Amino acid sequence: MDKIENYKKIGFFGNEYSKKININTQNNILFAKGFGSLQNTFENKFKKYYNILKKDYSIFFDKNINFALKNKLNIVNKFDDDLFSNLKAIVGRPSFGIITESISKKIPFYPVSDKRDLESISMTKKIEELFGKTQSIETYIKHTFIKFKSYNFQFNAEKIILKEILKKL
Repeated sequence: MDKIENYKKIGFFGNEYSKKININTQNNILFAKGFGSLQNTFENKFKKYYNILKKDYSIFFDKNINFALKNKLNIVNKFDDDLFSNLKAIVGRPSFGIITESISKKIPFYPVSDKRDLESISMTKKIEELFGKTQSIETYIKHTFIKFKSYNFQFNAEKIILKEILKKL
């Protein structure tokens, strides 16, 4: 793929989300770990951010965050458009799926990485290239909304890749 001219400009797979989200009225944050890493250090980092945010936000967790399950916190079993349309931000382990969802729906994604998880480190660096270094979560959310207005992310990249593949046949 890196042999395709301008491959870094290909964009994201899938469609851009078209439903309008009223970002000023949303007070929900999703914590997402996903399935890509079994490192326990994510749990401690999630607890730290949860304790910072819980007084000002409604917090929801994916079902892979053990301390949330043990403490019977708000668990989300299904990621769908209804969930995403009501989020102010996502705090989580960055992976391609959740990042694509976040950017396509213009939801700030605050990355949490682990030094033993190369994918999360690499994705965090890419997010920082786009939106700047992670700072306080509140500041980061505001900064990211401003950045979303200035970026013109491209979607439906699978069509571009297919076209390049077909040219080679």
